[in-house]
Amino acid sequence: MNWNWSLPVKTCHSRTFSLSCGPRSTLKMATGNLFLLAVATILVGWACVVEGAGGRNDSFCTKPKPAVDPATGTKLKPPNKPILSSNFETHIVLNIISGKMTKEFHQYYSFDQDHSVIDEREYGHREYGYAQYSTGELLVVTPADLKCTVTNLSTSEQRFIFGYKKSHNKGHLPSPEAVLHILQPEDDSVEIYVGKQTARGIPCDVWYSCTYWEDMKSTMDIHWYFSDPQKWKPSDGSASVPVRARVKGVRYNELGQPRQFDHNYDFIHWKNRITRPGYYQTPKGAACPGRILTKQAPTLPDQFSFTLEQVDRTVGLITFIREKFDVKRKLFRFQMRARGKKTDLFGDNVLDEIHDFNTGVAYIIDTARGNCSVSPIEENDLDDTSDSQGHVTMRTAAELLLLAGTGQKPVYTGSRTIRGIDCDVWVAKRVNYPPGTKLNATWEWAFVNASWVYTDQGSNPLPKGGTLMQLSLTQGYKTVTYYNIYNFRQDPLSFSHFDISPCYENRKRRIFSISFPGTSASTIAVNLQYFKDGVVQQIAALTGLSPLRVGSLQVNFENVVKVTFEILDKTPIPGDVKTVKQEVDLAKAGDAIYKAVRTNKFSVPIVSANGTQIAQPISADPNSIVEKEYTQAVAVDAGYSKGVTATVSVVMVLVGMTAGGGGAFVFNKRMPGKAV
Repeated sequence: MNWNWSLPVKTCHSRTFSLSCGPRSTLKMATGNLFLLAVATILVGWACVVEGAGGRNDSFCTKPKPAVDPATGTKLKPPNKPILSSNFETHIVLNIISGKMTKEFHQYYSFDQDHSVIDEREYGHREYGYAQYSTGELLVVTPADLKCTVTNLSTSEQRFIFGYKKSHNKGHLPSPEAVLHILQPEDDSVEIYVGKQTARGIPCDVWYSCTYWEDMKSTMDIHWYFSDPQKWKPSDGSASVPVRARVKGVRYNELGQPRQFDHNYDFIHWKNRITRPGYYQTPKGAACPGRILTKQAPTLPDQFSFTLEQVDRTVGLITFIREKFDVKRKLFRFQMRARGKKTDLFGDNVLDEIHDFNTGVAYIIDTARGNCSVSPIEENDLDDTSDSQGHVTMRTAAELLLLAGTGQKPVYTGSRTIRGIDCDVWVAKRVNYPPGTKLNATWEWAFVNASWVYTDQGSNPLPKGGTLMQLSLTQGYKTVTYYNIYNFRQDPLSFSHFDISPCYENRKRRIFSISFPGTSASTIAVNLQYFKDGVVQQIAALTGLSPLRVGSLQVNFENVVKVTFEILDKTPIPGDVKTVKQEVDLAKAGDAIYKAVRTNKFSVPIVSANGTQIAQPISADPNSIVEKEYTQAVAVDAGYSKGVTATVSVVMVLVGMTAGGGGAFVFNKRMPGKAV
């Protein structure tokens, strides 16, 4: 899209911001410096800046006579010159009379924030321009396809369009008066108060200036129309606002050849403030390759949990997923309704799926029926990637939430309101997404701004600004999916959150009971979860078992503290990770526990999530260990009465599944009134 108008010349040096040279050797001269964006710059036009031999040409100026009193003929005292606001927005209709065309602009100017933004329309096309003075960048976005280009503002020919002043080796936005090239005594210009006229039916005070711009090699006549404060009240409450600028000028190309131009700028809906929040931000879904990173995205913890609401706008579908992620222990758990191929096996039941990347095995528990399926972890599932041999690897926290991936690194794009909350937003374009395709997608991540207080984060709150609020996916030019994050916490995850014991209802296990001194009851009660995790960690350390093979852990407070737990058999099927941890035989593991207790070596540490020792380790009574016999007790079909059970055999059924490339065992646990 061309932010420009045409003047016939022989040559043109076009550069950024959609400036181009069209057929018939025309010079594309960008013209819409949205008022104060350089209305002055606008006034000359957004142009291919040509450096030529042309200089000031005062002969081109047609200076009007100063305003006089019609009754006496004496020169009128000019009214006070308008005071321009340091922040404004306005709509501009530009009639390029010399080019027989019309353009429209909307400008946002903030001297206070050093922001200058232009929204331009031409021939049904639209572009946004963002002058980023803090980083010295010019961003241009085409909203139709969300394409974005980044150029150096200090060397861009367009810097004068937005207004550009160099100070201390850094570019800044000039004052509105300087941008307009009026009311500035140091300017090389002549200024005359012309008198009162009417523009668009509005009584106005009119000033004239003959101005020369060295940067543009242009001399121009400018008539400025400001509303008459004695006869007109602008809608925004200002005393006086710009109404019109009529600009006639001459510019010289690199050969010193003059070309004349004639523009009329009407300023509509002028406001001495900016009414649109976030006007300085690029549109949602627009990633700008090469943009300077001004703020690093928060670092995600290695352990966290959250509830995700996935809003798919393409099909009108809302899905909820509860996730628990523990990269230290290589464990992942998510709970959601079955979808895709899994509906053939489970219908629309809610599934509780646990992935153990130590073994490469997925445990899928049907929460409605109590069934459990065991299979290799699927390639390219929510939490994994795979190599050329099909071996899966657990994603890091950043990979899980796509902050790390193939393509552009996330770049800070500013602040935005998400669900009524101020958030900091990062954006990046990802190639080959979804995986296995040749498509590109743009992701955005919104984190709660540090000015907000996020409560109910448990014992280990996230740092301010580190709470993830939303992800959004844009494909093409539309945001197709929103991922709203609720209750994002980095509380340490207990091994009990990854309980796979329902998947071992009909498999070998050993059940033990051990006791701890009653004098330790108060310490254990106050730190119950830390104590439970300590028991699991001690069993794993003594036996070499995966913590997942320790289940059904219960603590009872009597005259002593009695702990009951099970150790489970090996994984039913081989997993599909590159390095599979060798599993310990059930008999050897049980014997190791028995020996450790009997020799007074079963000592449980009381350690917090961050590794701080809270209390001295507590040792089990060497004479307390008892092994219990395992029986399979399930409720009878007669009813749901509490305690009514029957000891029956449970059948292991082999099901021909192909998830992950391997077979899967389904363990069926008969439920009252349910067919299995």
